[in-house]
Amino acid sequence: MPPLLMSNKPIVLLCLAGALGAVWWALRNPPETPQPPAPDAPAPAEKPPTPMPPPQPVAVALTFPKVEQVPENERLSMPDGSFVPTLNGVKNPAKIAWGEFPYSPVVRIQKDPTLDWYVHADGTYTTTIMQWRSDLGREDPVTLCLHPAQATAVEAPDEASGPPKR
Repeated sequence: MPPLLMSNKPIVLLCLAGALGAVWWALRNPPETPQPPAPDAPAPAEKPPTPMPPPQPVAVALTFPKVEQVPENERLSMPDGSFVPTLNGVKNPAKIAWGEFPYSPVVRIQKDPTLDWYVHADGTYTTTIMQWRSDLGREDPVTLCLHPAQATAVEAPDEASGPPKR
């Protein structure tokens, strides 16, 4: 053997083993690709389910505790002069901003996963929450009042304004 190959014998053997491994990998039988299971035979046709009647509204008298039973710092004053207990553990609630809408009494309490809401007869939702104020470095009480509104059409953008910004 030439002296160059003798001094690099381990490298040559390693390259030869790599080349043989590559040839074996290319010529081996490819593994079978998994096939999805055959669908089951269709179930016999069943009688379609009977539709349930829509739920009927239930009139429930919502009663609130007497003034003497609720601490003053846990009362939310309503625009008609009445009060309801604050929701969501709020103390010293902010005054409710009802707006120009006529007052509508509370008919029920809606419990969502994170908040409790008062639902009024006209569809208005009100609640009290604590909101973090980064400018003050503390939480402050917030009172939300959401009135229902009619849907409005969204106007198409002017062609003069150009393509939408991205």
